[in-house]
Formats: sequence, C-alpha cells, structure tokens
Amino acid sequence: ADSLDSHAIVSRTRRDNYIEAGFTQYQSLRDGDDNDLLPNSIFDAVWTRLYDFEGGLGGRGRLSFGAHSHARADSGDITGRDVSWAYTDIAWRRDDVLAGGLLFAVEAELYGDVTFVDQDSRFETVQTRLAPALGVELSWPLARLDRRGASHLIQPTIQLAWSADGGANVPNDDSANAGFDEANLFDLNRFPGQARREDGARLAFGVAYTRQDPLGWSLGVTLGRVYRVDPEAQFTASSGLDGDRSDWLAALHLSLDRDLTLINRALFDDDFALTSNETAFRWSGARHTLNSNVTWLSADPAGGRPEDTAEFFIEGSYALDQGWSAAADWRYDFAADESTRAGLGVSYANECVDVELSVSRRFTSSATLEPSTDFGLRVALTGFGGTHGGTASSRRCGL
Repeated sequence: ADSLDSHAIVSRTRRDNYIEAGFTQYQSLRDGDDNDLLPNSIFDAVWTRLYDFEGGLGGRGRLSFGAHSHARADSGDITGRDVSWAYTDIAWRRDDVLAGGLLFAVEAELYGDVTFVDQDSRFETVQTRLAPALGVELSWPLARLDRRGASHLIQPTIQLAWSADGGANVPNDDSANAGFDEANLFDLNRFPGQARREDGARLAFGVAYTRQDPLGWSLGVTLGRVYRVDPEAQFTASSGLDGDRSDWLAALHLSLDRDLTLINRALFDDDFALTSNETAFRWSGARHTLNSNVTWLSADPAGGRPEDTAEFFIEGSYALDQGWSAAADWRYDFAADESTRAGLGVSYANECVDVELSVSRRFTSSATLEPSTDFGLRVALTGFGGTHGGTASSRRCGL
C-alpha cells in the first residue's frame, strides 16, 4: 500500500432509501508527496430516496441531498485550497414498450449545488450552479433460441441527450479522470464526481450481443460511440470522449462455468489507433485463484500521464494444506522494459490466528526511489474478527 487511511462511516440501506455519512483521513506514503498539500481530510454525506409514480406520469424518480468537504493542512493561497459543497439531485426516468417490441425511455435530471472555495484566489469564494439534463432513448432487443437451447440477444440502442454544466467555475478536484465504458455509454453525465457536469447536445448509439449457452458459458460483446454537436473541450484525450466524435468503444465479456472470466475493453479511433486497451483474466477453483491484467494507456499530459503506460500484472494463490496457503505476484512495465514489482507470501490460518509471512521486491529506481526488498510479518487474531484472505478452520476459537 502506498497510502494509509482511517475512516468512520455510518450508513443505512432500505429498498427505497439510502443514508450515509462518513469522515476519512488519508496519509500518503509515496516519496515526493507532501501531505500538507494533499486534500487528505474528507467528509461526505448523502441521503437518497426512490419514488415509484403511478398514473399518468409513471416511471421512477430519485431525490438526493448531499454534502462534501475536503481540506488541506497547508494554509497558503492556492496550495492550501479547501473546498466544500452542498447539492441536490432530482432525477426521473420512464420506460415503455412500444409496438413491435421497441423499448422507449425518457429521462430528466436537475442538479444544483452551492460551492465554497477557501484559500484559492483564482476562484470566487461562493458559487451556485443549476445543471439540467434531458434524454430520450430507443432500443430494439431481438431474441432467438437456437436448436441447442442457447439464447441469443442483439440489442441496438440510440440515445439523444442534452445537458448544461451550469456555468460555474469551480476547482476540479474529483472529476479530473473521466472514463468511457459500456456502463456509462448512455449516461447523462460521464464525469465521476460532482465538480464537473457534461455539457451540450450529443447522440450516443451502441449495439450489444449476448449469448447464454446451456453448457454454462456466456459471451457478451458491446460496440458504441458518442457524437457531439459542440466539441467543447470537456474531457481529456485519454478518456476517449474528447472532440465531436468519441473513440469507438469495444468490450467483450466471456465467462466459462463461473470459474473462468475474461474481459477486454478497448477505445480506438477511426484509424484503429488505440487510446486504451485493458484485458483482465480471472481463474478460480476450490484451491486456487489466478488474476491477470494487461493494460495499455496512451500518453495524456492533461490527465497527468506524460508518457504511454503499458503494464502486465499477475497474482495467484494456492491452498497447500489445512490452513496453509501460498501466494505470489509480479508486475512488468513494457514501456520501460523491466520488472517493477514481485512478491511471495505464505500464510497459515486456523480458528484463532491468521499469520502471513511475505517478501516483496521493488525493482524500479528513479531520482527519489531506489530498488528495495521488504519483508513482512502480519498476525491477526481471527477469534476477534476475520481472516486476511484465507478461510479459518472453525467458526469459533476454542481453548
């Protein structure tokens, strides 16, 4: 771990209501980080309620109230910037089935907040924002069951959306790195935080194919893109969302008997030049787990990445005997053509104690970091809590 965090959170979840409030304190362990200049003290609170509307309006609504604050220990102008905001988010969506099996959806959202900025003369101290959003969506799912009993589903979808960012000039501390994937292809706002809201009119389309085989395996493929009327600079190049046309999004999910999973997600332009590509592999069984990732990201100075990033990572564990297990991991940097980290560990767990002995090696060196080897010993009293990753032999610790 390259950072430590302490937090206290209280939450409650019900069918149509969610409440959470919490405080987190971070401490960076990275060489070169000055914790006085980082927003290490964070407070968050949110209340969300869902509503089902009957009658003419129909659909489902969502009402949220929230508050956030992050502070730096430094007291200087700009370097000690502290930001807080309180917001309200009202959303509504209705889905209908039209003739011929067409699915039609309409949604609306109204977001408003008040932001307070302290110790940064580049921004006004108090700013208000009101950001509306509208969207209509049409899809046509086509299903088929073949002679072998496998189901096939092809679902083309098109969405026309418009939203406004509210016009406020607030610090972007929580939305600097936006992502583009199959989960947010048809979202009204693709920024991950509250500091930024998506702006302008756009058209998103995509087609998804899903196959469910009676032998237990499944395959899912998604292809999509977003077109914008006004290509205002909102997103960085590495997000795949910048310009009047986004990159092509292609995603593949393959699952075999729930024990083996392969996921690939790629962003590329019209010339098939990759912006990013990630492949994740997981294989698990009664006694073993194996996880592997291959990631390639193009350089994006505006997003804090001055050079291309290409990495391979693999980790695995194996249950040796009753209570004993071994684990290993390795990370390789293709851009630098060298290994960056490797580790080995062995652990023992019973109904009373969980002990792990590990050794790790960091190979990379820079102006501030030298290669190093670390040895670790961890002891957890499982009779008072849980295990680190293994399975204890019993549900109670007996004397």
